[in-house]
Amino acid sequence: MKIIRKTKSVCPVCIENLDADIIEEDNIAYMLKNCSKHGKFKILLSEDSQFYKEVTKFYMILAQLKPYKKHRLFYQLYLTYGCNLNCPICYTNANNVEYSNPSIEFIRKSIKNWKNVEIALFGGEPTTRDDLAHIIKCIENTGNIPVLVTNGIKISNLDYLKSIKSRRLFVLLQFDGFSNDVIRKLRGAELLEIRKRALNNLKKLNIPASLEVAVAKNVNEDQLGEILEFASNKGFIKIICYRASGFMGRKELHKQYTPTVNSLIEAIEKQTSGMISKRDVSNFQNLIYFLKMNFHFLPVYPCSSALQYLLFRDGNHFKPISEVINL
Repeated sequence: MKIIRKTKSVCPVCIENLDADIIEEDNIAYMLKNCSKHGKFKILLSEDSQFYKEVTKFYMILAQLKPYKKHRLFYQLYLTYGCNLNCPICYTNANNVEYSNPSIEFIRKSIKNWKNVEIALFGGEPTTRDDLAHIIKCIENTGNIPVLVTNGIKISNLDYLKSIKSRRLFVLLQFDGFSNDVIRKLRGAELLEIRKRALNNLKKLNIPASLEVAVAKNVNEDQLGEILEFASNKGFIKIICYRASGFMGRKELHKQYTPTVNSLIEAIEKQTSGMISKRDVSNFQNLIYFLKMNFHFLPVYPCSSALQYLLFRDGNHFKPISEVINL
């Protein structure tokens, strides 16, 4: 066992602050921590410790830089904890939390001195708020960017989407695969046709969007490449975000379903026949960190556990950045 670095964490039972060690053992990276009440915990971080060290080395340097800490361009605003679904994987435990919804006046006062900040409208489901169109307009009128995070049910209605559309609106749409069996396991309902209508409406109104894919082991991890190919000829889809499902919130999907970042990238590499390789992803992170270190005003969000990669549309397909520059 070799210690990679020391860090801070919490007990997964009582949330007590704990010291922790990041270690490597048989080329696997783990976090070790010990709670006086609930004992020792060994958490898998990456099946490839070398890859883990490569994508965190420069990030740890970057995280210490004061200019990086001062420039925050993204905030989350929880509009409600009510929702029109009861997803088994909901990490906010929607519909079961007491919450005082922020008023438009509170929102306006909070953001009046901000400019060009992306404000993600979270929930629950933010479209359950009757005043969502006014909130979006308020954010835009203060010079900021409204980012709607939604399950797609309400925006599958074209008239509704028209009513909330604004010049700078960006939509993060849950899109977990092409099977209602998959979606039912993750979201508790059959939503495939609803999401297809939502995507068609976004296309009709030319609203830029991100596909937010909750990935669970042995549920939909085999559809990551198919989702990428699906988005290849849809110019309004700007981002695909593969998010590992976590054992938190309602906790109805057991932790055995949670993939690591490493396993997600390996699955993407396999399903794209190497077009997106783990090596190139690692190198691209270092490029992002280098740029952010030297040009801290750039609107990129380095994160050691949310890795990024850049693709270019090439007809009905993608071309990776590794074909454009030598990473």
